[in-house]
Amino acid sequence: MANPNFPYTALDPSNSEVRLVKIHPGRIDEPITCSLAIVRLHEPECPKFEALSYFWGDPSILSSITVSGQSFNVTKNLAAALPNLRSEHQARVFWIDAICINQSDCEEQNSQVRLMGAVYRNASRVVVWLGEGTAESNNVFTFGSPVDNVEEPRSKSLETDGDAAAKAQHDLIHDIGCRPWFRRVWVIQEIALAREILVRCGRHEMAWETLRSQWEKLELASRTISIGASRPPAPPGGDNWADLAKTFPRLSRTRDLVQKAGQNLAPPHPSMGQLLAWHRTFEATEPRDKVYGLLGFHQLDDNGQLHPLLRPDYSENTTDQQVRINTAEFCILQDRRLDILTLCHPSAGDHQTATVPSWAPDWASTWTPPNSPSTLLLQKYNINSPPQLLRQLISTATSDSSFHDWRADGLSSEPRYTINRDKALLTTTGVRIDTITAVGLVCDHPSLETIFTWDMVMQDEFQLHAQSSTVMNFGSGIASQCSKLWARSSRSKERLLAPSTSANNPDEQHKPQVTAGLKDPYFGGGTLADAYLKTITLGRLFNGKKLGEQECSIFWEVNDHEEREEESHNSQTIKGLFNAIKQHPLHRRLLVTEKGYVGLGPASCEAYVQGCMKGEMAHMLKGDENVLEEFILV
Repeated sequence: MANPNFPYTALDPSNSEVRLVKIHPGRIDEPITCSLAIVRLHEPECPKFEALSYFWGDPSILSSITVSGQSFNVTKNLAAALPNLRSEHQARVFWIDAICINQSDCEEQNSQVRLMGAVYRNASRVVVWLGEGTAESNNVFTFGSPVDNVEEPRSKSLETDGDAAAKAQHDLIHDIGCRPWFRRVWVIQEIALAREILVRCGRHEMAWETLRSQWEKLELASRTISIGASRPPAPPGGDNWADLAKTFPRLSRTRDLVQKAGQNLAPPHPSMGQLLAWHRTFEATEPRDKVYGLLGFHQLDDNGQLHPLLRPDYSENTTDQQVRINTAEFCILQDRRLDILTLCHPSAGDHQTATVPSWAPDWASTWTPPNSPSTLLLQKYNINSPPQLLRQLISTATSDSSFHDWRADGLSSEPRYTINRDKALLTTTGVRIDTITAVGLVCDHPSLETIFTWDMVMQDEFQLHAQSSTVMNFGSGIASQCSKLWARSSRSKERLLAPSTSANNPDEQHKPQVTAGLKDPYFGGGTLADAYLKTITLGRLFNGKKLGEQECSIFWEVNDHEEREEESHNSQTIKGLFNAIKQHPLHRRLLVTEKGYVGLGPASCEAYVQGCMKGEMAHMLKGDENVLEEFILV
């Protein structure tokens, strides 16, 4: 959306100049009139202002307002916001990107995007505009403790008013949570960097923390309150309801991480690769905005400039491919690792589409594999963690440290690589370990059907044979064991209980029959059974905890007989394993190599290979430079 004929006065980016818009007072039904003023952000004379966070909407549907005496076009959503933001008695001063940035001037766009982080940091308050109100949104805003403008406020208790809680929870997810604002990548930095946040929906307002508190309480209530017999359908253009329920907590968690870790001394922020991975599900009109929308988290140099590889460029001469290459190279430089390659996946369920270059992530894809190195910090982080711990997590996550558990080269040196920009090639060195001889189906859904077929691949490749007359799938295979877990969960009031033993003979009577093949040693160390389980789970429980021999033993000792509840540690281990088996294989496939390695990788088979993830090969080949080969990634 642009106003090419509007007489903007040029800004001086070297002095951090921005425009502010003053919304003149008036009744809600009166035409909107505004005026612009140029200020320098970092000077004491800069007036107090608020910053608007909103969703642009369809740029082809426009309304006219008056700015500095001139007609000015804005989108329908902004036109709806302005009367609701305007005060009847005094002017309000805002920074609103569609008005304050000359959208017809590419150079100004580039310079102003670099300053957006400073804008939201310096604003006295960020006002979130979710859109016009509905009966459902009004119910959400009147359920809790709104700031003002609430007609007939009600005070409800989740403990005593289950029906109201169920209705408000439903409305929160299916009205508020489905609004496009929650999927917009730009809102991440706008929320994370804000000093204070006010959420506005129609004529109702609520503090961000109040809305967050209501979300968390209602989400907790939803576990025990039935909203309906079946899941409501997803809204047009929206994700399913479970994904929507995670969007608000994700924004809040990022805000916590930035705000709490920034107390006292400023720590290093999460790396660009981590930020991109955490928020890849958010959307942008242009793929490059998936990167530019996160630049506010990065510090400018002494000249007020970002790193050259990250500087925004909206000119027609800069292609999305160039932005992808620049971003990938920056992530390699910043992390001193090639972890960015773990994000080079097609969209979930799209196993055929490959983008060039394959080594630079395509940010148009909104899927990030679970438990990748770039997402582990978010799993380890707890919103109640003290600032010191958060600072430590960020610090370790942005350096070469034990935080990176999987490092196949076993070294702490920086990767050897070169980038040919003209041909979009990444050249690096590595060791050819083995050849893949068999692959399983791609796991598109969190079910045991694909795992069952993987059990069959394992049985065929390793020629397993059963010791007992009862031959279960892959002996006591993973699908078979998970079926037992599921049955136990159903018998235990939705709880996944720990494995048990018989009261008559606690040592032996109900030990499962495990095939000889499962007991065999694994080529990469340990047993084949444990190697297969670690492969399916990427070596971790669902909460990110490493999977050791004890956890593997707990899993394989599950049986079909009556059980008793063991200590909570084992119970939690079973839960973590069950969820990991359901989620970690998603959009990946099993692979088996010629020497007998078992691995898990995407359709293109960049892989986690059990027995090669902690530098085992580097140790075996230490000092033998002749094994290094040059690999060219196209």
